[in-house]
Order: sequence, then C-alpha cells, then structure tokens
Amino acid sequence: MRSGKLSNWLWRGTYPRLYVPIVLIILAVTGVRYHYLLSTEIAESHRLATTELRRVGDALLPA
Repeated sequence: MRSGKLSNWLWRGTYPRLYVPIVLIILAVTGVRYHYLLSTEIAESHRLATTELRRVGDALLPA
C-alpha cells in the first residue's frame, strides 16, 4: 500500500530527500517568474506598437 512507498522514501538519504523538493520549488518559482515576465513584455510591446501606429497614422492623415 502507501506505507511501502513511504518507507522507500524514508530509507533514502538526506540528500535526495532535500534535493528533490528544493529543485521542484526552484522550477516552480522560475516558471511563475518567466510567465509573468513574458506576459508583461507582451503587454508592453502591444502598448508601444499601438502608440507608434497612432503616431504614424496622425502623421499620414491629410491636412
């Protein structure tokens, strides 16, 4: 049952028992960081493109 898997985990050394959760935490934090970084960069590039298109459109309008 479940106690068999738990006992296998407890028989491992301290290094793997600490290494695996720490690596998972680092990967999760990195994933969340880059998700928000990418979404912020995309929003900023859309904003800058919209501003530039509006500026160019104003310059091209007939007087």
